[in-house]
Amino acid sequence: MLRATSGIGVSVRDTWLGTVPPAPVQDTCISMATGVCSTHYRNSRIDVWSALSISEVTIELYKSGSRVAFVTFNGTHSDRESWMSPSRVLSSIWKSLTPDRQYLIFSLEGEAPCSRVFFILNNLGGCPSDAGWFTVLDPRSSGCCPASWDDLINKPRFLYSTLDDLATFQSSDVDFADVMAIFIKKNS
Repeated sequence: MLRATSGIGVSVRDTWLGTVPPAPVQDTCISMATGVCSTHYRNSRIDVWSALSISEVTIELYKSGSRVAFVTFNGTHSDRESWMSPSRVLSSIWKSLTPDRQYLIFSLEGEAPCSRVFFILNNLGGCPSDAGWFTVLDPRSSGCCPASWDDLINKPRFLYSTLDDLATFQSSDVDFADVMAIFIKKNS
């Protein structure tokens, strides 16, 4: 449904929601390899989400063409935003990411004033202590932590914990993926 490319200056959130004009489709955007796609790819079926009979939605992150992280959600009776909810988590690379855990932020909208979208956050403890599992640092505005973990050029950036648990975002336990993809599985 979506293949987002790091560092191209176009909002992943706005692309997903269809509020920016679609880029011309590039055949190379079906690959998760780094450097083969210079835009985001958005499938127009996102606009008819409720008619698709979706059973699962998966976010996957890729670095150098290899999958480094994923979260799978129950997509039944969801819309194009509500599927990303802690109560819908089915499986994840992170063992501590479970439906019964409490999260400070867990949504596609994320922390919009800071341009942190598709955000799964455990705590805000002041910029050096912010900890979670994943976020997209979107280019819509500057980050909220000047000279810190979200104050980067060449956005969007896909920041994820390299542990099987949450990580402090300003630590060596996080990395940046090159590609973010969202896939669906339909009911048979």
